[in-house]
Amino acid sequence: MLTGPSRFIVVAFLLIYTTCLWSSSAKAAAPIPLGRLDLGGPGYITAIRASSNGKRVIVILYRTSGRSELDVIDTSDPAVPRLAGSLGIDSNAHGFIQLALSPDGRRALLSHTLDKVPNRAVITLIDLTDDKEPKLLWNKEIDAKGTLVALAADASAYAITATAAHPRNGSSAKVYDVSGDKPSLHYVASVGGRLTLSADGRFLTAYDAFTLTLTDFHTSPPTSSVEDIYGAFLRDNPDEAALGHFSSKYGCELPRDDGTVLVSGPDARTLTILKANSGTLSPAVTMTWHWVDISGLCSVSTPSLTSDDRDLFLRHTDLILRIDLQPSRKPVLDGYWKVRGSSFSAIAGSLLFDEERVDEKPPTVLQVSRLDWADRSAVDWGRLNAVVESTHCPTITSAAAATPDVRATAIADALEVAGIFNAIGDAVIGVSKRQAARILRCYSDTIGSESSLRDEIARSALQRSMELDPTGTRSPGLSNEPSPEDAFR
Repeated sequence: MLTGPSRFIVVAFLLIYTTCLWSSSAKAAAPIPLGRLDLGGPGYITAIRASSNGKRVIVILYRTSGRSELDVIDTSDPAVPRLAGSLGIDSNAHGFIQLALSPDGRRALLSHTLDKVPNRAVITLIDLTDDKEPKLLWNKEIDAKGTLVALAADASAYAITATAAHPRNGSSAKVYDVSGDKPSLHYVASVGGRLTLSADGRFLTAYDAFTLTLTDFHTSPPTSSVEDIYGAFLRDNPDEAALGHFSSKYGCELPRDDGTVLVSGPDARTLTILKANSGTLSPAVTMTWHWVDISGLCSVSTPSLTSDDRDLFLRHTDLILRIDLQPSRKPVLDGYWKVRGSSFSAIAGSLLFDEERVDEKPPTVLQVSRLDWADRSAVDWGRLNAVVESTHCPTITSAAAATPDVRATAIADALEVAGIFNAIGDAVIGVSKRQAARILRCYSDTIGSESSLRDEIARSALQRSMELDPTGTRSPGLSNEPSPEDAFR
């Protein structure tokens, strides 16, 4: 293990090396920076949305207690984003606001609670036709106590529900159309629990742990398909003693414009596509990952479906994951990008709009980057090998594996930027199997027990390295027993 001046020289080299990887456009595993706009402080960003062509971005900034700000940003030149106009918004002390934006960027729909009025919330529609002067069209105040709100991503509709004391006792959901000048009640459904609208506002899912209901509002009359989760549990577990083991089946739900529903398992490792058939919802295909965390599907600020419903973008900590949902095969992880730990983002085409975090300061800077589509899932084993060779990774000791130090963390970061995640499940090309095994062992050694998710990634990398080179030196920080399953299945 290096100590003293040598240690700091290596760390400095790693930081420079990682920065170069971030800025590389060839097979980049990190977004390529294009431009940035500092919106000024004090405050912090709480929501970001972009028009479908990426030429207009809406940012919600929490400024002071009880006051937020909607900023309209002209991104027609991604290298020089420009603040066009702003509008003040009354909001709660935490600044949490749900935000939806029409594809053309001309209307914004918001849901937020009020600071000085207990248990009251507001649905707001804003006209953005003139980006220099955003105009409030209307506010609709609702009772926020026990009320759940869902917005259609295209700002065409919203749904609200009042949850009863027991989720199956009299709960109802109301769906409002906001395509006109005023909100109009479109439909009342006898459902309760967690609500989610499809991007175009046509489909609504309601989940109360006992049932999952999908309602199509564009049929006449509206039709519903149901998965009887509790009934299926009783059929599979006739013994009354098993009732105490009944638990939530899904972590979150996302209906798509084609009428299918994406659901994640409670452990955020399973993605299932449900299809409606003769009034029932049933799984069409399921994919399980061991290191991919898809809990971002639950967040109102994270999931993003492309207009053709084929690509799903999710965020997990410092990663943006792209999942290919084409109907001819199972969902597959088809790329990822390493970002600098931002929480809120929007994607339009190949452009990424997210908050720039500098040190630990509250983010008020919008950054614009490009996602490298051409090589998003390519694995450059030579590049990974160069990281290992240049950092002398085999010098990592078992102590470093158990508790990653600064140097180990820098090596892991460099390998992640270079594409190590895709390498875990990809064919070895350009290097020998022994070299590939060494790369994967290096990564597993540097992660250690940093977190449960990273530990699972480390174990997957170790398992693959053992398959590639069974006689090689194994990580001293993790068990040598192989996992019963591959990293992907």
